[in-house]
Amino acid sequence: MAERWPGIGVDRKQMASRLRERYQWLNSFTDDELTKVSTCKLEEGDVQQAEVYFDLSHPEWGHFRGQPGVPVPDGSCFVAQTQIDKNLWNKLVGQFGGNRLNR
Repeated sequence: MAERWPGIGVDRKQMASRLRERYQWLNSFTDDELTKVSTCKLEEGDVQQAEVYFDLSHPEWGHFRGQPGVPVPDGSCFVAQTQIDKNLWNKLVGQFGGNRLNR
């Protein structure tokens, strides 16, 4: 049985395909890499102040620190830094001149 994303009735391979279809700039990522990208649709109250996020739908914005109470734009597809491998995070943000993670 295919591994499913928590809370989402879609297996990881399907989600990788959907991400690539929705965001053309992800074509340079392998299926394996995209299956490791945990994305979430955040509501305003879900943003964690200490967390760093990257919005797949607006990569040109770079990464940013969460600020509770700040509205999350419709259509956003956030990746939380602590939920992703360091090398994959660097590949995501590095394509748009973002600061790389050295932890």
